[in-house]
Amino acid sequence: MITADACQKLSEAKCMSSLLATVHIAAAKEAKTKSEVSGQTSTVHTSLFRHIFSSEMPPSEHAVERLTKEAEVLLGAGTVSTGRTLDFISYYVLADRNIRRRLEEELNEVMADYPRITPKLVELEKLDYFKALIKEGLRFSYGVMHRLPRCSPDQAIQYKEWTIPKG
Repeated sequence: MITADACQKLSEAKCMSSLLATVHIAAAKEAKTKSEVSGQTSTVHTSLFRHIFSSEMPPSEHAVERLTKEAEVLLGAGTVSTGRTLDFISYYVLADRNIRRRLEEELNEVMADYPRITPKLVELEKLDYFKALIKEGLRFSYGVMHRLPRCSPDQAIQYKEWTIPKG
């Protein structure tokens, strides 16, 4: 059951993500306007929103509210499934003493100076058991909990007596 406090925190997080998205959208719009006025392409870092404003999408697709909702979907898609996979891996590492011991043994050297020195990704990628745990966690954890929409962009699909049009 979600408590009122947890619900409040979720609302605050959603509000913050919407606000952050709106700030990035406004910056992308401003960069597009400045580049149109000056005739020069912006050298500022690129972002999804900058690509959208530079694309041939109709202006109606550039509405801040619509783009904010798109940003929330992207944020959710990138965090929920990753968090769920990490939960899954963490459970099995903590639930099985042998897995935990073997992982600790492999991580001992690379993590010896942590938190003063954070291991580089290149160092972690050399750890076979660590990599195997991550790959198994990705393989076993579930992703989307509903069917994904499918379409055939170029040709109609025939299924028994039904024809599914292209697109």
